[in-house]
Amino acid sequence: EISFSQHFLIRLIIYIHIIFGLGLVFGLFLTTKNGPSIYIFGGLIIALGIILWFAANRKFKKDTKKYKTLITESLEL
Repeated sequence: EISFSQHFLIRLIIYIHIIFGLGLVFGLFLTTKNGPSIYIFGGLIIALGIILWFAANRKFKKDTKKYKTLITESLEL
């Protein structure tokens, strides 16, 4: 059986977006001088990380299925 794994840099980018957004929002809770626009910015970064995560997983699963099919057809297994 052929196994595939997602590239490390893709996972790193997604985790950095989510951690950066959570850190920004958490840091804003500790300070009280910031306006609501910064909270929205932090929330957008978290949302971007989650969207990237879902999109990367969906593309990875689709590509894995496609490559397994191509390899199986090429090797006639």
